Amino acid sequence: MVRPFIELRQGVTDSIWLENKERQSLDDFCNSPTAKGEHKHCVSSLESMIDHVISHFRTSKIKAISSTFDKNEDQYVVEEVKKVGDNAVMCHRLNFEKVVFNCHQVRETTAYMVSLAVVDGSKAKALTVCCRA
Repeated sequence: MVRPFIELRQGVTDSIWLENKERQSLDDFCNSPTAKGEHKHCVSSLESMIDHVISHFRTSKIKAISSTFDKNEDQYVVEEVKKVGDNAVMCHRLNFEKVVFNCHQVRETTAYMVSLAVVDGSKAKALTVCCRA
């Protein structure tokens, strides 16, 4: 079996913010228009993040999952891909002085947990989302 090789770009948060980071404020980002089919919300704490997701899905049956990287590597081999589920809400930290997370959901998405390996045998897990557009 051929295992695909992937290269991760560390530190990438949100492409819209990265393109405009020199001139866009936190309020501008959080109030900017969303992509077609996207729902987004900025939160300032983990408690707010959980409250938002419960409110959005109207259920308390949620599962929090995150990526784990022990090393700052940029080249991995994919060992395994497992489907997590459909219609996930992704939350990630924005690179502003104030702690803010951008939580967003795009319709027609599926979340996967990807097991990764580095040449030296170190392991990592990455949460990723694929759009069916």
